Amino acid sequence: MMVGLGLAWAMAGPVPVAAPELPPALEPVVVGEVLVLDQDARRVAVAARWAPPPDQTQLERLALRLLARTRSQGRRGRRLQAELALLGADVDLRTGPSGATLLVEAPAATLTQATALALEQVEHGGGYRAYRREAKVWARWRAQLWLDLDRVHQRAVNHAWFAPGHAARHAATPDELASLRLRGARRALERQLAEGERRVAVVGAGADTSAIAAVLPTGGRSAVSAPAPSPTAGIHLVDRPGFEVARTSVCVPAPAHSDDRREAFDLAVSTVAGDFTSRASAELREDLGLVYRVDVTGGDGWRCIDTESTAGAAAEVVGRLRDQLASAGDVEDAELCTARARLAVSLASERLHAVDLAGALVAGEAATDGQRAATSALTAAGLGPLVGEWLAPERQVIVVTGDAALIGPELGRLGSMTTVSAEALAEEP
Repeated sequence: MMVGLGLAWAMAGPVPVAAPELPPALEPVVVGEVLVLDQDARRVAVAARWAPPPDQTQLERLALRLLARTRSQGRRGRRLQAELALLGADVDLRTGPSGATLLVEAPAATLTQATALALEQVEHGGGYRAYRREAKVWARWRAQLWLDLDRVHQRAVNHAWFAPGHAARHAATPDELASLRLRGARRALERQLAEGERRVAVVGAGADTSAIAAVLPTGGRSAVSAPAPSPTAGIHLVDRPGFEVARTSVCVPAPAHSDDRREAFDLAVSTVAGDFTSRASAELREDLGLVYRVDVTGGDGWRCIDTESTAGAAAEVVGRLRDQLASAGDVEDAELCTARARLAVSLASERLHAVDLAGALVAGEAATDGQRAATSALTAAGLGPLVGEWLAPERQVIVVTGDAALIGPELGRLGSMTTVSAEALAEEP
């Protein structure tokens, strides 16, 4: 009897799986000048972001980035850390070409006081010795960059995607990094807090939003956003002799955070790469054993598919990744359903962390109703036009880092290729 039931089930074929429902887009309300997302939570988060001044230099951005990594161990710094700990507060400062963001998470009753102390810690709590020590570490790392395969590869991807002069391009020299001082970092932060456009978001319930807004600098009218990238399409080989492994990144343009197609595009890319169930992972890892994993990285307006393989297999990995991208629009309903399930789990996990939600709101990265509607309505048949626009071979930036003697002959057969040594890349402005 059981055998008969099993046979009948097998003959009936797989049971269609319904696509999971995605959570609705966040709907914050504006209270005064603050975006407020009211939700039940034991801790409440506030994020305040100031845009950079239009004439901010790269050294100023680096000085702020270094400031975010250091904490004073002097008397004042220890006092601020102790007071914040008593309030149950966690503090973080994140900096980049698009702005400086202060993140504070604490119980609602202490959030206003914690925000004021966090601002004091950021403005005055950096220690001269700690900052100077970190600057020397950065300078030493930069001088020896060409020795590290991963760091050389990251620089190569950055330089292939961002032209000279772009705010996000890695261009600082060891001497410039060694010259960074805490006094300059504090001046840069003071100017950004005074001139940059301010955005504030509070996620949670019970916080006094008007009091929180009052303790934060009001900022100015500068609302400069990072310029669009200017990628150099084609194959870029970085010669780093002596390594038997190779790092590979296939990068493509992507819709901006504000584009209604952004989530749908990421859904399409995740069917190609992203985890162990993706097409590229199934082929390159499970079937051929060429790589251990396939990752997707990127930022506003671009995505990269990253892998690591033996140097001798790098050309084959590139060729197969290009084939996978070319067929990204030919997915089946079951694959799209799996990708949507992964996205649903990821979105649900993000909502567990109030501080991440607040940061996404002030950065403009939270999904809109239009984006969520486009993602929910996406069908396998609708993927072709979407990915065809963005994943065309002529728009791909391919970077491979490793021993050119082992990689170059086969990789050159895939198309026009430029080759640069790791030492020359390290000195490239």
